[in-house]
Amino acid sequence: SVGCHVFDIGLTATPVVYFAIEHLAIKNAVMITGSHNPPDHNGIKIVFESMPITAVVIETLYFDILRNDFTDSAPGSYTEYSHLTTEYIKAISKDVTLKRPLRVAIDSSNGATALFS
Repeated sequence: SVGCHVFDIGLTATPVVYFAIEHLAIKNAVMITGSHNPPDHNGIKIVFESMPITAVVIETLYFDILRNDFTDSAPGSYTEYSHLTTEYIKAISKDVTLKRPLRVAIDSSNGATALFS
């Protein structure tokens, strides 16, 4: 309702969020975290205008929300990108060359990295 265009990349690992910023040519991202850490260490990661968010920006956003001060009243949009993890794996695979084969064991437990196993 305030002109926000949402690109939903689904459940994924943190590096895929940063990949999405470049791949989808967007400047802002919010990732809701929920990991193996204790609950008081979970939260959100925010990128605003292609930079990690600062305390000043958080305060500005907070007061904009309180004032309902949004500059764009055009309707927003919602798009799902269910294959972004696949695109990320392709990009990494294309960018990395191994000198010899590796045997790797991964214990991804119950985290989002299980999607990469």
